[in-house]
Amino acid sequence: MFLGLSSHHLEDSKKMELSLAQLQAQFKAAQQAQVANRLSERNCVELLMKLIETGRIQVQYTLNGREYVTPQQLEKEILREIEASKGRINVTELVPLLNMDLDPIEKKVEQIVRNNNGLQLLEGEIITQTYLDNIALELNEMLQERGSITMQEAAARFSLTTEITEPALNHRLGRVLQGFIEDGHIYTESFTERYVSQIRGIFSAITRPTTLASIISRYGFQHRLFMSTLDRLIAGGRLQGNHNGGLYTPFVFANTRLKQIDSFFHQNKYISYQKLEKMDYNQPKSFLEGRFPEGVALRNHFISKLLINQTNGVIEEAIQSDSYADVQALLPSVLSEAEILQVLEACPSVTLHGKNANVTVIKDYHVASKGFLNKCNQLVEERMKDRAEKGLITQSQEETKEVEEEEEPTRGRKGAKGKKSVPAKKVEPKKRGGKTEATISPEEQEVGDHLKREHEDMAEEFFEGVMEILRPVIARCRETHARALFVKAASSSEENVKGKTKGTNIRADMSTLYSNILLFQKGIEALALEFSPKTTEDSSVLEKYLLKTLCTEYHRLLILSEASQHFIQLNSELRTPAEITKALSQLPPAVSSPLQKIGTTLNDKSSIKFNEALESAAERLELQLRPLDKKQEKTLLSTHRATLMQQLDSEENPATTLQLVVVLLFLKKKNCVIHIPGRSISSVLSKLKDDLPAPVFSQLSAYQVDVVKFLNAEKQALDEETQSRLMQGMAPLKDLVLSGGASIIRVPRGMEYNVISE
Repeated sequence: MFLGLSSHHLEDSKKMELSLAQLQAQFKAAQQAQVANRLSERNCVELLMKLIETGRIQVQYTLNGREYVTPQQLEKEILREIEASKGRINVTELVPLLNMDLDPIEKKVEQIVRNNNGLQLLEGEIITQTYLDNIALELNEMLQERGSITMQEAAARFSLTTEITEPALNHRLGRVLQGFIEDGHIYTESFTERYVSQIRGIFSAITRPTTLASIISRYGFQHRLFMSTLDRLIAGGRLQGNHNGGLYTPFVFANTRLKQIDSFFHQNKYISYQKLEKMDYNQPKSFLEGRFPEGVALRNHFISKLLINQTNGVIEEAIQSDSYADVQALLPSVLSEAEILQVLEACPSVTLHGKNANVTVIKDYHVASKGFLNKCNQLVEERMKDRAEKGLITQSQEETKEVEEEEEPTRGRKGAKGKKSVPAKKVEPKKRGGKTEATISPEEQEVGDHLKREHEDMAEEFFEGVMEILRPVIARCRETHARALFVKAASSSEENVKGKTKGTNIRADMSTLYSNILLFQKGIEALALEFSPKTTEDSSVLEKYLLKTLCTEYHRLLILSEASQHFIQLNSELRTPAEITKALSQLPPAVSSPLQKIGTTLNDKSSIKFNEALESAAERLELQLRPLDKKQEKTLLSTHRATLMQQLDSEENPATTLQLVVVLLFLKKKNCVIHIPGRSISSVLSKLKDDLPAPVFSQLSAYQVDVVKFLNAEKQALDEETQSRLMQGMAPLKDLVLSGGASIIRVPRGMEYNVISE
């Protein structure tokens, strides 16, 4: 039975083994069998495109378009690249690494940065906080070694801008970066403490003003840290001083300097701006006005109000007592004349200018009141009146010379619109024969003696100044009384009552005569251009004729005018050289000398030297020598034309008639007037030949031949035929230039044409 059971079980076991092997074979066959239906690559692409179109999935294309990347995958790859670049990568560098276009990368980067606080997008670069921490660690090591680093240096080391570096480092101060930032520099605490100690020690030892630039240069300080540290030390009271304009001044020096200024000002009552400039005060005037509010600022000095009050008191007393004052003892000697005037103007009781002026400054330091000067003027008037009553005012040559010397500085140049009073020059004593003789007039001597007797304590300098003021007054009073004597004496002299010798009329005649001289000189120049080889000879004849007539007359009138001004009585009209010489001897040398020089030029060949002599003497003799302008010249030519035509219309002398006709023809043709002698008529007539019709020129030439015969009639009898031609030809000759009659115009002095048979 046991065996039977066993056989049965063996059979069942064999069946099971056979069934398992079959199953394995079938499974293997199934695995090895090929699938009949499968998806192709095209189907996959179409399926993916369909999913993208329906929006079920989002992908990004690669640059070659053969691959797709999902946003999640793109983010992973960007983060992987940031980590691979150690926390800093430029967005543009991701394009080749990811094989993606820049636009989707930039959008994804912005999204990543927004969602991740550990990332920053700075100027196109992705920077992690870890990267900035590493920068701070590296800079901290450098900072601890060197003590200071500039922000520019730190930024340049990592190729970053200071706008990125500075905020990042500020955020890590005290945590990663052990130091502090100030004005673009990074410092360690030990470095700044050493700086403070150095600066404190250096400036504590300074006792006089020192430039900050020299300290920075000598010790190699950094300018910004140096200035900020210095300001903190001064503000905290650790350093006793201040700096301005790059100059440090310790208080010990400033206090000493202020004590010196106060001491000097209180002792001397003044101080100069130059002294303060040497003490390095750039605006001394403003400083002193703030330091001493009651003081007075002058041009170069600053004075105490006490000096003004003292000066005002002394001057006020002088004004009330009609006296004078010497302010030299009251004011510092260093004050200039202009500053003394400023002091006087600051005095309440003083008025220096205008009609209400009550004092006059004399010789810088002396002040004379108006009442005192009025008393002096009264003294002069009394002395002059007394001398006139006693007949002590004479007209001797010596006294006249003294008057001229006194009046010389006050004379103005003629031709000016006004005159200015010029202080009289100080008269110095002259030594004659070993003796000292004061060259002052008897009137001045008398006035001066009275002043000294009345004011024995008057300083010599002040006395001289008063006499300078009184000198014009003395001269004026003396002239008034002398003129009265002269008029009284002249009233009995018939020769001195003629109008032509009066100064005013003479000067007017001289002015007209000088204008005519200039006009005729221009005519000579115009005529000289017409002459050929005989230019010099013919011009010389006209020049001599002008000197002999008009210039000689001007010289004569000038002598008469000067004699009248000096109250010298002349007993002749100066028609001869002897009379002129005698008259010159009666005039003062200062006047007669230039007159003699002018007279010498009358014998010259050219009138130009006569003009030069007049110009050199113009200021001394007060001559009005005005050049001709075009308007005046035109007026004179018109006057001469009318005058000559008037004279011609009434002329009966054949020679004078011919001369007037020739001059008028020349004036008409050349627009110049000439002053010619009779012997030059033929020369002038020959120059008009081309400008005149042939019959007219023949008429003039024939008449000129008959005039020559007429002039020689005294030597030989004039035949009746020639005389008849002269009389008959006179009217046609006049008709050549006369048209419509002549105007009645006064003939200017020197223009009357008289025939000179030369």
